[in-house]
Amino acid sequence: MKHLDLRSRLFIAFGLVAALQVLVAFALISMTRNHLVDQIDDRLAVVMPLDRGPRLNPPPERPGEGDRPPTERLGDTYEGRLLPDGSLTTFFAPNSTGVELAPPAVTLTQAETSGGTPITVDAQDNAFRYRLTVTSDRIAQDTFFITAIPLDGVDNTMSRLTAVVIATVAITTLALAVITLWMLRLGIDPIKRMTRSAEAIADGDLSERLSDVDQRTEAGQLGLALNTMLGHIETSFAERARAEDKLRQFIADASHELRTPATTIRGYAELYQAGGLRDQADLDDAMRRTAQESQRMSRLISDMLNLAKLDRQPTPTTEPVDLASIARDAAADAQVTHPDRTIVASIPDDIAMVTGDEDLLRQAMANIVGNAIVHTNTDAHVTVDLVHNETDIVVSISDAGEGMPPEVVSRVTERFYRADGSRSRHQGGSGLGLAIADSIIASHHGTLRIDSTVGTGTVVTVSLPAHILS
Repeated sequence: MKHLDLRSRLFIAFGLVAALQVLVAFALISMTRNHLVDQIDDRLAVVMPLDRGPRLNPPPERPGEGDRPPTERLGDTYEGRLLPDGSLTTFFAPNSTGVELAPPAVTLTQAETSGGTPITVDAQDNAFRYRLTVTSDRIAQDTFFITAIPLDGVDNTMSRLTAVVIATVAITTLALAVITLWMLRLGIDPIKRMTRSAEAIADGDLSERLSDVDQRTEAGQLGLALNTMLGHIETSFAERARAEDKLRQFIADASHELRTPATTIRGYAELYQAGGLRDQADLDDAMRRTAQESQRMSRLISDMLNLAKLDRQPTPTTEPVDLASIARDAAADAQVTHPDRTIVASIPDDIAMVTGDEDLLRQAMANIVGNAIVHTNTDAHVTVDLVHNETDIVVSISDAGEGMPPEVVSRVTERFYRADGSRSRHQGGSGLGLAIADSIIASHHGTLRIDSTVGTGTVVTVSLPAHILS
C-alpha cells in the first residue's frame, strides 16, 4: 500500500467505502427483517391454540368472540389442525383484508421436526408466506394444531426498505465517485503537472512554470510556491552564469592588461641583452619606460587585490568617519598631483560623519576624482561638492569634459571597461578605478550614480547614510 501512488490509494479507498456501504445495507436489511419476524414470533407465542380435544368440529367460541362476525374472528391469525393423513382442517383463516387468505402449505414432516420453534412456509396459493408454530394434540398423537400469521406485511415492508436502501447506496456511491473524481482533478492532477514540470526542469528547461494555479487550494498554493522556487532557481542559475562569464572576462582582461607591461619590460630587457642600448641616453629612456610599466603593473595588481578583498569580505570595518574631510583631502591631493588643472572644492567646514572604513573611503574618493582628471582635457574644471542632512551625505564630483553617451555610462563601472582604450592606456588607467569605487560604496550601504551628457560633462554622485550619533 505504501508503494502505491495517491491516485491508486484514492481509488482503493473509494472501493472500500463503497463495499462498506453495501455491507451496512445488507446488515440493515437483515437486522430489520429479523426484528419484524421476531415480533411475529412474539405474537405467535401469546396466541395459544384452543383446546380442540379429540373432535374435528370447531370448539365453542372463546368469551367475547360470539359478539363478532365470523369473518372478523382472530383478524390475521390462522388456526387449524394437521391430521395424520397430511390434510389441514381450518378453524380460522386470516381475513384482515375482508377476504379469507389461503391456508399455509405445511407438511407432517415440517410439523414433526419443528420442535415447537416457529417456522416459515408458503401459502398454498404461493401468494405470500406464513410464520407458524406447531403444537401436538394431547389426545391424538399424530395430530397437530397449527397457529400461523401471514408475513405479507413483513415482506412488503422489507421490499420497500430494500428498494430505499439500494437507491440510497446507489446515490451515495455515485456522489462518492463524483467527489473522488473532483478530488483527483483539484488535488492530484496539479501534482501530476508539478511532477512533469520538475522533470522538465531536470532536463534543463529552467523556464518551465506551472500554469492554471488556483491559490485557494492546497495544491494551488504548492504550485505557487513551486513557481516561486523555480523563479529563484532560474535567477540563481542566470546569476551564476553571469558571474562565470564575468569571471572569465575579468581573467581575460587582467591577462591582457598584465601582458602589455610585461611585454614592454621583456622587450627592453632583450634589447639590452642584444647590445641595442649602448648609448647612455637610450639606456636611460629604456630604464624609465621599464620603471613606468612596472609601476603600472604594480598598480594593476594592487587594484585587482583590492577588488578580490572586497568580493571576499564585502563588509568593511565600521567606525565614525568624517566624509567632508576625506572629500577635501581628495580634491587637495588631486590639485597637488595635477597643478595645471582647476579643481574646486565646495565643501562646508562642519563635519559630515558616516560609518565605515576610512582607508577604503579615501581610496574611493581618490579614484573618482582621479578618473575625472584623467578622462578630461586639461582646461576642463573639476568640482567636488558635499551636502548632507540628518539621514544622508551626498558628495558630487563633476567635470566639464566631453561627457559620455548612455551606452558608455551604463557600463563605466564594469571592471576593465574603457570607452577609449587607447587613450586610457596611454594615460595609465587600468579600467578598475570606478569599479573599485563602486564596490567600496556598495559595501558601505551607499550608492554611486553617474550622469553624463555628451558635450557638457559628467557628474558622479556618491550617497552614504549619515552616522547616527548615540
